[in-house]
Amino acid sequence: MTSYDDVRGLWVDHVQRTRTWSEGRSHAAYLSLEQQVVEMLRGQPELAPQLLEALRQADPESDWHSFLYAVLVPNRMLAMEDPDAFRAHPEVAFSAEQMPIRVAAALVRVTAFPKTDDEAELARYTRSWFGGRPLAPAGEEWPRRADGTPLAHVVQVDLNDDWEMMRPEIGLPSRGLLQVFHDLETYGNPEDAGDVAWRVRWFDTDDFDGFAPTARPDDLPIPACTGPLAARPSPMATVPSVLDLHHPDQDTWDRYKRIQTWLENYPYTHNRLMAPDLAATSSPWGGDPSRLPPVSRLCGYGYNEFNPDYQKILDAQLPLSVGDEHVMFADINPGQFTDEDWFHGQRHLQIWMRRSDLAERRFDDCWAFIRLDG
Repeated sequence: MTSYDDVRGLWVDHVQRTRTWSEGRSHAAYLSLEQQVVEMLRGQPELAPQLLEALRQADPESDWHSFLYAVLVPNRMLAMEDPDAFRAHPEVAFSAEQMPIRVAAALVRVTAFPKTDDEAELARYTRSWFGGRPLAPAGEEWPRRADGTPLAHVVQVDLNDDWEMMRPEIGLPSRGLLQVFHDLETYGNPEDAGDVAWRVRWFDTDDFDGFAPTARPDDLPIPACTGPLAARPSPMATVPSVLDLHHPDQDTWDRYKRIQTWLENYPYTHNRLMAPDLAATSSPWGGDPSRLPPVSRLCGYGYNEFNPDYQKILDAQLPLSVGDEHVMFADINPGQFTDEDWFHGQRHLQIWMRRSDLAERRFDDCWAFIRLDG
């Protein structure tokens, strides 16, 4: 039976043996030891609480703390690169059926750029932002609802942004400018068909010389008259809501929720250089994680649980052909970027499409919900 003392002894032996080794050889031995201890944890789950307690007591700046952290805490990049290996980690321990993983493009605010309400000035740093005025070629009109009411500009995402390459498995175009508009009011009920109360617009280009901020309509609703808040897209792994688990026991619920929180916090941590004041500083294994707003995203799984009532509406409004499916195109949390009463109390806005329409870039054929169920 392996104990904490055995693991500590393996670590001390590793440090002594590798002291005079080359960096490459020492690192390979470190990874081998890390994997050895992970295998011990798989066979002896009772060892994890001992190591977790040691992690909490160790000096955060020490190599011993770093080693324990690497052993106990699942690597969130692995969730995107090798989901099966991520799920096999003893602290995850879910099957692909229990915890499916989809990669999304997280949209996190940027605070490192100079703050400005001038979109032309902000575009010198990034063309991705929440709110504000969208960029468009000359002559492009501001989108309006069927009755003439201007739609609010919700978010604009520059897919040419070289901050980080978007993974092809997300399903987004590899270039261009994506924009989401909504009237802030329409729930997405069946009777809303034909209102043109939302719109996804895509400019397929990598040349923005002729683009400029669109003039704000004089009749734009007051809540929609916000200044722009810079954002940056980056990949993240997403899983369905813990509420979608089928009759879990308390341990299963806690373990799933811990992993979901860990993955949801990743974009904030990853954005540390762009928004140090928003970055998470703790994990579910080292104490209570920072309570951060659920991150907005393109594609992947949304923050809300599956709701059969919404699914019935999708089935009717976006009927499927054989082999097709509905996919979430966007999940926008207004609590990330505005104090205004967007979406009936800052509820999440979700936009859904057929997978075939997303693949063919038919962005006009979509359906939007203001999620009132979570």
